This record gives sequence, C-alpha cells and structure tokens, in this order.
Amino acid sequence: MQANSLLFQANDTANCPAEIIYDKSGRTPPDVLRQWAKELFSLKNTTPSEPELARYAAHITDERTRFSGSIPKQISRSMPVFGASLLIWRLYLPNGILSLPTFPIVVADDCDEVMILPAKYWAHTAHYQNWLQHQSLEEESSKQPAHSIANNQEIFPVLQNILAREPDFWRGYDELLSPQISDLAQVGTQAVESSINNQTISEADRRFAESYRAKAQQEYRRWYEFFKVETDDAELAESLAKNELPESAYQKLRDLNIQPFLASLAEPIGVARLPKSVPLPKVAAAWQRDLSLTQTAKLVSFLCSQGVISLSKALANERKPNEPERPLSVNTTATLYLALLYLTGKGVPQTIEESLDWLNYAVSLGDYRAMRWVAELIIQVPELTPKLCRQELLQAYLPMSIGITNASVAGKLKYLVLELKAAEDAYPRERGAQLELARQKMQQAIAAGDVAAQTRLNEWLANGTLTEKAAEKRFEHIQYWISDYFAQKGVNLHAILQDIESPDDEDDVTFHENEAYSAHLADDDDVAKPAAWKKWAKWVLAMVLIYGIKTCALDYQRSRQQPENAVSGSLQTQSAPKITPTAEPADTATPKTAQAVGNQAVSAEDAVFILQQKLPLTLFTGYHEIRGARLEQGNIWLDLHDKNRGMMSIQAARGLYCREQAFDGIRTSGAPVNFAVTAAENVQYEIADLSCQ
Repeated sequence: MQANSLLFQANDTANCPAEIIYDKSGRTPPDVLRQWAKELFSLKNTTPSEPELARYAAHITDERTRFSGSIPKQISRSMPVFGASLLIWRLYLPNGILSLPTFPIVVADDCDEVMILPAKYWAHTAHYQNWLQHQSLEEESSKQPAHSIANNQEIFPVLQNILAREPDFWRGYDELLSPQISDLAQVGTQAVESSINNQTISEADRRFAESYRAKAQQEYRRWYEFFKVETDDAELAESLAKNELPESAYQKLRDLNIQPFLASLAEPIGVARLPKSVPLPKVAAAWQRDLSLTQTAKLVSFLCSQGVISLSKALANERKPNEPERPLSVNTTATLYLALLYLTGKGVPQTIEESLDWLNYAVSLGDYRAMRWVAELIIQVPELTPKLCRQELLQAYLPMSIGITNASVAGKLKYLVLELKAAEDAYPRERGAQLELARQKMQQAIAAGDVAAQTRLNEWLANGTLTEKAAEKRFEHIQYWISDYFAQKGVNLHAILQDIESPDDEDDVTFHENEAYSAHLADDDDVAKPAAWKKWAKWVLAMVLIYGIKTCALDYQRSRQQPENAVSGSLQTQSAPKITPTAEPADTATPKTAQAVGNQAVSAEDAVFILQQKLPLTLFTGYHEIRGARLEQGNIWLDLHDKNRGMMSIQAARGLYCREQAFDGIRTSGAPVNFAVTAAENVQYEIADLSCQ
C-alpha cells in the first residue's frame, strides 16, 4: 500500500518500512487486496468523517506510527482483512528491489506480527519470475528508464555464492533469528536451489550483498566488539588495542556470582514511572535450564518485546509541554535479563557491548537495580568502567569540552589535542576514579529508592572497599580531572574559561581555587551546566563523536581503496603523488638568516623563509606536520602531512591555518595560501585560497 521510496532503488542497502494489507486465510484474491490498498492509500492527507477511517487516515498520513489490526470495514466490506506496518529486509526480496506490489508473508500466530517470506522459499513460483522481469514500482509509475543495475539480478544466488566461500557470513546472530528453521520445516522443503547453481555471480552483485551485510551488522553493538581492524599503522593499532577488553575481563564475567543479580529481578520495584517492571517467574525458571537454540531465540524475542519501548509507543507517549510524566509501558526486568544474558554469554554470544547497551538503557529509564548493577560491575570487573560509563562521562565532560574549544578558537588556550584526549581516556582507567564512579552510581540508586543499595554501600565502607571520601579531589569528577591536567602544566583553566564566558551566562561552568593545584570546579551538584545557547551544541557534538567512533573501523578499511573523486569548492584531489623538498637547497636558498629577517616578517618571501628554517614542524593538533613551504607566482604553498584518514573539510583547514602560531608571519603577509595535503594511505588533495576572514 505504501513504502519508503528507497526500496524502489537498486543497489541501495537501506531496510525501510512499508504498509501492507493481508488475508490470514489466503482466500482473498491478490487483485482485490490491491484495489483495497489503493482505496486505503487514497485516505492519505484527508480527514474522513467516519471515526474508523479518520484514525487510519491519520496513521497513513503521519508515516511515523505503526499499525496492526483489522483495516476499516468500509474498505474491506466487513471481510476479515488485516493491515500491518513491517520492516522490509531487502535481502528477502528476489532482486533487492520492491518490484511488485504483492508478495508472500509469514504471520506469527501469537502476536500478528508479519515479515516477508524470504525469496528462496518461493523461487520456484511464476510470481518470482514475474518479479525479476518487472521494472520497479517507482519506475513504472514515473515512466523513468530502468536502473543501471539490471532488475533481474537475483539476491539468493549471490548469498549462496558468498556462503560457499564464507560459512560464517552471519556468524554470531543465531539467537536473534526468528522464526527459527524448525518453525519453517514445511516451507523449507519448497526451497529450490538446483536452478541457481550454474548462474554467474557478477562482482557488482557480490559487493552489494557484502555491503548489505556490513550495514546490517553495524546495527548490532557486538559487531564493533568482534570486528578486528588490520592495520600497519602502529599508532592506530596501539589506539585500537587500548580500547579492546582483555580476555580476562570476559572470564571474570563468566565466573561472576550472578545470584545477587537474579535475586533482585525476583522482587518488584517501586518506581512510579515503571509500573510494568514486574518479576518474570517463567523467565527465572527458564534461566535454570539448558535451553536449545530455538528456545533461546524465543526467550530473547520475548524479552525484547517486553524490555524495550518501540518507536510507536514512544511517539504515543510523547508528552506535551508542562504535561506530567507518563508511566512507561516497558518491563525493565526483561531489559536486565537481556543484559545478564549477554554479559555472561548464557546461550548467546558473550558480547559486552550489547550487554552494556541493555544495562545502560535500564539506567536511563530510572531502574535503580540497573544503577546498582553498574556500581557492582565497576567494583568487581574494573576493566569494564570505560565502556560502562562512556556515555555518562561524555555528557559530563561536554560543557567543559565546549569551553576549552571556545578558548582555543579565541587564542586564549593552547594544548596538544592528542595529549588532552589521552587525559580524558585515562580518567575511567584510574582506580581512584573508578571507586568514585561506583560510589556515585550507588548514591543514584539510593536516591531512586533502592534500600539494598544503601546496605551495599555501607558494606563497602565497612570493609574498606570505599573510604569516606575520595583519595584525591581530582577523582570526584572528570572535569576536576581535566582541570588538574591543565593545572599541572601551569595553566589556570578556571581563569581562562571565566574570561571567555559572558556575564549573562548564569549557568556556565563554575570553578574554585584549590590549594593542591591552581584550578578546580566548584563543589556543587550542578558541576557543569551549559548556558541555554549551548544545549543544542552539546548533543550535536555528542552525536558527531559517537558516529565517528562507530564508523572508524569500517571507514579505515575502505579508505585504502578510496577513488580519486572530484570535490566541490576549492578542495581537489591529485592524480599523482607530488614530491616537494622540505626546504630550498642550501645553494639556491635566499642568502639570509631568520635572525636577520626577524619573526615579524611582512613580505611573503620572508615569511616562507622563516617557516622553512623550522621544518619539519608538527602543528598544535599533533596530527599534522608541515614538511615543505614554497612561494610560487605570489602564492604560498604549504606541504602538509595529515595522519588522519580521508580528507579534512575546508572549515577544518581554515581553522588549522588561522590558529597555528607558526603561521603568524604568513598571515601577516596577506599572500594567498594553499595546502597540498598527503593523508593516510597516500590520499592526496589540495585546499586553495585559505584565509581567516
């Protein structure tokens, strides 16, 4: 009836939603269903007077809601025909494209959820052949020419070809498969494979399936944990290794005494916004048994249905301004069972990333048991702390990070980016900081009403696990830690950040002087609230950082085969490596000295000469090095080596040029400046006409 337009485009790997109607009995002819679908679609952007039609019209117009149930009887003529919102997995389509408006589906008996029947199970039908021969629905309606990739490409042979070479194509996701093969025993006998064995698999089709796999895998946190990046870059390898958990951490979790965790799930909690968070005795009983793969898959499916808020429910529960908080229709007991499953690897792959996602999700919903669990894990398996507290620390540090960036742009603060990043990363690895993070989590649980957390905190204080106060002030908060980092370098961060803030910004970061070192944050609960104008920037920066981390591994591999595409604006790629001397040969250089010229050079010639005497020169970022400087026809060319992969933006290049102290003389000269950049994997490009205006 309605589908996302991306489903009509060849070679697009996006999974997208669609609206369908179906007859469970299978008696209604497809052409009749299609006619009713057209009538339902005609309700879009209308306001019918009949309540049933009006509700469906609002749904089909909104495009954000989900529908499951009987379609309006005015359309179905009171026949038992149902509608559903479903996500179309493109690899289930014969050619990866939504070519025809009708297709076989699988309907779950217990919940009326539907999915497309994978094409391999109806490859023997005439409808399958018609699908391959038909141009996509979008092309049919718009009369556009066919896509460059033939629409009769078959996905199933491509997958079979890859599976023959890579048996672990979908390794590690067995418990998420639903329905299991045992649920499709009769359907499975109809799969026809003999007719495809002799088909030629094109390289383009194979790449499409593999890129689709990569996109699908990135939807699951475990992919980032299990995917290993092979690199010859020693610095990158060291950075990646630092973020990997040792096998000893996994073993500690497998040996963990989980009885206290299970016991807490057997008790109801008294959180007003979580009325549905009740014990699950059948799940508790199943935990004590050894489950088959099919049983584990059903357990995971049930827990997912109970332990997460769907998009449709979230939209339905969206509050209006000044409206009281609504109870959540989620059982966080199920959420915590999922966390425990993946944490210990009981019947599922042991994946800490996925486990901590579930655990922190329960924390975000206000379940004090999850808060107590985080504290327990920090104490018992301290190696988990950087991952356990990743999002919380990022949010806590963002206000100060924005202030530091603003101070740097204003020229009031200079620092090495790599060193500061190392200091940030070191905080959750310090034992003193870990103990304080555990204390804070227990205190959060106590504030949320957890009596057991108070008892446990008292035990830690009694047995010496925790002391009455932090061993050092800097361990209490990541902003204290960063303040101390600058203080040890003789920099009063307090004074600098106060200097760049507006007097009207009442909620900006506040500091106080400390006898041990020169500047620290104030001892109040609101450690670092940003001003109102910065709130959007916090979240934008957070999303950029998270996206960068999540795509680093995959993009690094792809960058080695990066094509030399033209880039808009003044950013262009080079067709061949450019070799430039780092300075003019001694016998041809201008016969003068830097001392004779002075650092306040005005001419472009003098500015280039002064810079040449300092080469090679590492810039303030730590990632960039100037290896050559020359003057050509009135233009200054700076040969820049960039340790990063890919290309920097024009804005980043301008910031680098305008903030680097070594370029003072060049900026004063007023000559046009260009970067000739060589990045990681010998990616070469130019950035022209840089200025600070």
